[in-house]
Amino acid sequence: MRVQVQKWGNSLALRIPKPFAEDMGVREPTAVQLAVSEGRLLAVPIRPRKTRLKDLLARVTKTNLHAEVDTGTPVGRLKDEVALVTGGGRGIGRAIALRFAQEGARLVVAGRNAASLAEVEKQILALGREALALPCDVTNDPAVREMVRRAEARFGRIDILVNNAGYFGAMHRLHEMPDTEWDQTLRANLTSAFYVCRAVLPGMIARQRGSILLMSSISAKQAYPFAAAYSATKAGLLGLTRALAAEAGPHGIRVNALCPGIVTGTEMHDQVNREVEKMTGAAPGKRVEAARSSTLLRQLPSPEAVADAALFLASSDSGLMTGQALNVDGGVRFD
Repeated sequence: MRVQVQKWGNSLALRIPKPFAEDMGVREPTAVQLAVSEGRLLAVPIRPRKTRLKDLLARVTKTNLHAEVDTGTPVGRLKDEVALVTGGGRGIGRAIALRFAQEGARLVVAGRNAASLAEVEKQILALGREALALPCDVTNDPAVREMVRRAEARFGRIDILVNNAGYFGAMHRLHEMPDTEWDQTLRANLTSAFYVCRAVLPGMIARQRGSILLMSSISAKQAYPFAAAYSATKAGLLGLTRALAAEAGPHGIRVNALCPGIVTGTEMHDQVNREVEKMTGAAPGKRVEAARSSTLLRQLPSPEAVADAALFLASSDSGLMTGQALNVDGGVRFD
């Protein structure tokens, strides 16, 4: 029997015949996290200080299996898939783009900030994957169509679309909210997703396959004051997800939504903290701690945690899931 071991950054990938999995002796959760499925190539996160490549190979050889080390192109759950991530230059979008690249995808990252997009493109290229940074205002339909045209011209297709671009503006009491704030939030969060989906769908329909993710929010399900425009647009994305799932399903296209809770470590998180303090006087630290203590896991999601959930929905691991809204909130909502 042959076990292929592939080194890639701080990760390994194994192809293991299922009956031999337990014989490898790499089940210690503090050292190696290993999930086995017969005939599949699996990512194995390694904590370098705990387990080194040579240690793992030594354990493999104890089973009298043949081990091969390959330091070439990584193989993952999104091998050679082409993914377009809007709002891909920072925060959750950046984390998703990098996570997808780690799983073998080729990336198109789009957004307003050319400098941040270029930095993400550089990081993806450093992982050995192809990348294309395309500055684009996704609230502008002609710009979106040109962005998709350039992406398809470069890679030939778009297999995965992540509508992550979003906006959180100034908080207002509803009766005091100016039209401009409502309109800007609607265009940035909901209309932009409509534009990008409309531009990408023809290619997916022609190929009879694709996966689309829309970035909603726990605020679509939970009542928060002073953010009516944001909550309404995020709830609108859930409606768009279900309607598009019904339309696209017969063409082999899955459409799902992510509903993150309060995500720490992003510019939007800092913006929300400032706005909440302005409206309520609540200090950011106390707000965050109260939010954390309200979760079942006593944890708030990071951008990387949301990226892991996005990977699940984008990949064949969720092959029979469509029209769903997956909460990533540490245990707050159950709908």
